[in-house]
Amino acid sequence: MGEHLIGDHRSPGHAAQTQELMLHNQQFQLRSPAISFFFDYFLPTDDETVGEWLSASAILTEVKSRAKGAMPVPTLNKFARELHHQPGIRTKATKNSTVYLVQRK
Repeated sequence: MGEHLIGDHRSPGHAAQTQELMLHNQQFQLRSPAISFFFDYFLPTDDETVGEWLSASAILTEVKSRAKGAMPVPTLNKFARELHHQPGIRTKATKNSTVYLVQRK
């Protein structure tokens, strides 16, 4: 009973509907100033020949330098957490930290 209801988590296609809704909602998501500046200065990429693996610390240092005081500076942990949750950015865990594949603009 109820297995065919729309929105029922057991119905076929529920995962696809959820993913589609999440993608749609991302366009309305508010970004922090640091993440907005990140996208001003970097592009996510899947191509390791044009991109480079950088730590959140290296990225934040460059963003702060290029933004020249135009943003409130977040803590490194907060910035790394926000960066990790951005869609389309490849990550890789290393011995010491997580690195992100990005291309400088």
